[in-house]
Amino acid sequence: MANLPDLFQQAKLSHQNFHQNVPGLVRQFHLRQDQDKAIVATCPNCQKYAVPSLGSGVNPRGLSSCKVWQTDVTHIPQFSRLKYVHVSLDTFSGAVYASTHTGEKAMDAQKHLVQASVLGIPKVIKTNNGPTYASKAFDEFLQQWGVENKKGIPYSPTSQVVIERTHRSLKRILEQQRGDSSVNITTVVV
Repeated sequence: MANLPDLFQQAKLSHQNFHQNVPGLVRQFHLRQDQDKAIVATCPNCQKYAVPSLGSGVNPRGLSSCKVWQTDVTHIPQFSRLKYVHVSLDTFSGAVYASTHTGEKAMDAQKHLVQASVLGIPKVIKTNNGPTYASKAFDEFLQQWGVENKKGIPYSPTSQVVIERTHRSLKRILEQQRGDSSVNITTVVV
């Protein structure tokens, strides 16, 4: 049997590959926050690119985890066929779940939310009222789960400021990792 590295070493190795932020490392490896801060602070790539913290903004936030999520789709052409990246953000904890799909229809959004349920099931999902989230099929899906869909202004980035900022940060992190050809991201949990 091979010896596995201790949790701190596992966290260091994981950060070298995926460059998680401090809250992501805390959630994943259950280390003390000061240990995770040390891992991020000593990473030359993170210092070079000043990787931002995800989940900051001014839109309404939930009062507890899984209370209010914001969900949206962004496009990353480099992912070719899987260029539609569905992103969900828990506005309380800042936890982000992103998954790649071949489209941005209601069926793709439903698949994404099933995958994102590893974070829990939200009480309210705030969407942009675009065609993906305004369909009857999507509303029925949320109704089965007991989730309220709060719709914002269609195609208005200001009504979804927190998720739009998350899109920008996600793209920046992916751009940072793009130089490494071994990185193949189909699902990202931060």
